[in-house]
Amino acid sequence: MTMRPAIVVLLFSGLCFGQFRLPEAEKCEDETFSPDSWPHDQESAKQMGRAEVVDFLHRCGIGDVKGDMDLHDYRFVPMEKGRIYLVAVIPTGGTIGDMLALYHCEPKSCIAFVLSDSAGTDFDLNKDLVSLSGDGVYQVISANCLTGSAPFQIVYYIYEIGENRSLRDASHKYQKWYTEHLYPALVEANRVAQLNQATLAFPFRKLEELSEDTAATQFALDDYRERVLGVRDARLEHAIEWSLSPYHHVRELALRALRDAGESIRSEQVMSVLEKAKFDDVRNGVREIQDERRQMRLEKEQKHQ
Repeated sequence: MTMRPAIVVLLFSGLCFGQFRLPEAEKCEDETFSPDSWPHDQESAKQMGRAEVVDFLHRCGIGDVKGDMDLHDYRFVPMEKGRIYLVAVIPTGGTIGDMLALYHCEPKSCIAFVLSDSAGTDFDLNKDLVSLSGDGVYQVISANCLTGSAPFQIVYYIYEIGENRSLRDASHKYQKWYTEHLYPALVEANRVAQLNQATLAFPFRKLEELSEDTAATQFALDDYRERVLGVRDARLEHAIEWSLSPYHHVRELALRALRDAGESIRSEQVMSVLEKAKFDDVRNGVREIQDERRQMRLEKEQKHQ
């Protein structure tokens, strides 16, 4: 299996356009399409030509497909056992970037999951669509954004369709493949970012930007240890250090580390950051996280009543 291109050693490959959030299923707008004609296997998928795919995407209304030129690439693959999905790379409808959308139709409705091109790089179905489960079902590799400029602001996710037709992060499930094919790019990005900061190799870039690159690539390594390998609190290892940084985007990484830890984070860890905080954005961010956690606990209690 080939890994994503090692673009992380370059200076620029695009911009990050916002924090990625795991999408929920969306319903197609146009109900005139007959879901009964949806492919049920690879053989029947061959009967749905490109023109029919473009027509379906246009009427579905998710993304911005007006004609053939807007369908940049597509595949029909099983994303669940016994369910064929249309995986399409199409315009977002915004000014920059494409999106990758996963479509499936049942007799009563058509749904889609949308992955925006949040890392500023192009989707390539030859590399981003892989079958790792051993049963012919496919997964999607996604490079997701942290805070600023790619390529130093990227974390990789492996997504698959889970129970109740929901999109889930399966990076931990496929940690061996992730370690072999994605982790080396994270290590190299961190090495280059540290070297750039230590030597001020690019005088036209501010020290703030170089410091942000170093912190972001370290965040990606910490995220790998916790989210992929399951090492508890690994994402919090540098949170206090980053929260004290004079640079705003580095402090944002501290808050994201706290937020990503979710319910697993201990109250004393949050308080430790709050007590040492020197900047208002950190204090306010930590309080927001505390409020979010209280709301999560309240909703959890209400469900069990």
